[in-house]
Amino acid sequence: MAIKKPIKKEVLKRDNYACRKCKTKEDLTLHHTVPQRIDGPDEKDFLVCLCRKCHSDWHLLEAELGIGYSYYLVKDIFFLWLKNKKIKLKVRS
Repeated sequence: MAIKKPIKKEVLKRDNYACRKCKTKEDLTLHHTVPQRIDGPDEKDFLVCLCRKCHSDWHLLEAELGIGYSYYLVKDIFFLWLKNKKIKLKVRS
């Protein structure tokens, strides 16, 4: 489902029409902090502005870490990634 225009405008304005990761104002997209595949809503509190490169980088990392289906884990790690925090996951056996 497409994100409604008024919500897109609110998110872009809130994020100063810039990527939240690298701050570029070029080639912007909206990213769901909770993936749509696990019922992430199209609401402004669950959307952030990313450029296409950062958006792609995030999804590559998400796949590498295998966190795409964990509601809280994916959201928490996404916000750590946005702040350039080191991400280490310990696998329990």
